[in-house]
Amino acid sequence: MPVRPKAWLRSETVARKVGVEVPVLDDPARVELLGAVLDSDQAAALKRLPGISVDDEQWIVVEPQDDEVVFWGGEPHFAEAPRRQLGAISSALQHGDPVSPVMWEPVRRCERRRGGLVIAEEWVEVGPHRLPGVWTQPEGFEGEHVVVTTAGGAESKCGPGGFWVLTAHDVAETGAASLRTERRGSGELSDPTEPAEPNPYVRGADKDVADAIAYARARAPQANVIGTGLCIAGWMFSRASARGGLDKVIIFNNLAWQPGLRFYARLDAKANLTASLAGKKLVAQGGAARTPSGEKPWWSTFKAVVKGPFKGVGGRVPTRLWRVLSRAELVQYPGDLWRVASRTTAYDFHFGEVDGGFFLAARGREALRTLRAEGVSVTARLWRGLDHSLLAASSRAIATQVLREEISGESGASAHSTDLTATP
Repeated sequence: MPVRPKAWLRSETVARKVGVEVPVLDDPARVELLGAVLDSDQAAALKRLPGISVDDEQWIVVEPQDDEVVFWGGEPHFAEAPRRQLGAISSALQHGDPVSPVMWEPVRRCERRRGGLVIAEEWVEVGPHRLPGVWTQPEGFEGEHVVVTTAGGAESKCGPGGFWVLTAHDVAETGAASLRTERRGSGELSDPTEPAEPNPYVRGADKDVADAIAYARARAPQANVIGTGLCIAGWMFSRASARGGLDKVIIFNNLAWQPGLRFYARLDAKANLTASLAGKKLVAQGGAARTPSGEKPWWSTFKAVVKGPFKGVGGRVPTRLWRVLSRAELVQYPGDLWRVASRTTAYDFHFGEVDGGFFLAARGREALRTLRAEGVSVTARLWRGLDHSLLAASSRAIATQVLREEISGESGASAHSTDLTATP
């Protein structure tokens, strides 16, 4: 059903408030949405847009058959419109006369201005699998710093709310170039016929990231190459670092510390993603989403499986035993990731309050202290106002400032955070 712009803005504002764990901006002149901020003029202009009215005669209603999924988890990337319904809608449309196809000239490079700075963006193909990517650099780029980004899940190379696109322009102001690429099986390279969200923990994912690092190194041989991202991007870059070429990793809210794939394959199996999405309609029971059989939906199960080891008895397990359990791939111990990660690359981890709690519960403080004693350059900091997916305006400001200070050599942002490796 068409939604009036004013109603859409109101619902998106509410979604931001309830959907992210950190508060919205305390600024009456700005309206914060998920991954975006509108100023008062933009919000007012949006509200003034006319709504779309649809007469009853224009509606085409196709009733679902018993074996067709009506509602999958409420997430748009899980939605699938059965071909029968699409065919019925298409056949009812009024078709005009055939028109000549539009002839497009391929464009592989464009320029934009940001203040007085010219920023060039070039569409590139990376590695033997010709992964689509975008290389961004400021006018007069001297090859000193390159930032490589990768998705924190199965989203596209643009990042949550296009954040890595914005980051590319921000770091260009400091004189740095950047590269953002897709990975096989995720983002724009996802299989459109697969009903479930792609599992990013797959063999070859770190190889794709390593190919991006190699491309950046080839274009700027003397550069300080920095890999950055959120969540499992830390796992990707840490594994890829073993192939060389990466000077530093800056990661926000990493939750993945097992070096191999089996732990995450088991999570995926326990969450039963595909089975839950393939034929179960969700209903509301007692205020919580459940399947008709009374089971919780897949996303609830997945979260419980990921967070389970950090709850209950986890806090009472001695660290030595915790490490043994991690080697058996029953829990996660952050130090285990360096069984495959490079020990000459520097690592900075930044956590919000929720993810920082998981890091500490997994014995992260002890793990990083041990790594430091072994000569690994690694830090971990806790931030207020940093949500997991960098959708809040405060989170994006923190991440941008951290990267800009890394490139410029300035400092100051860390004063607003807490060192998680310090003695409590």
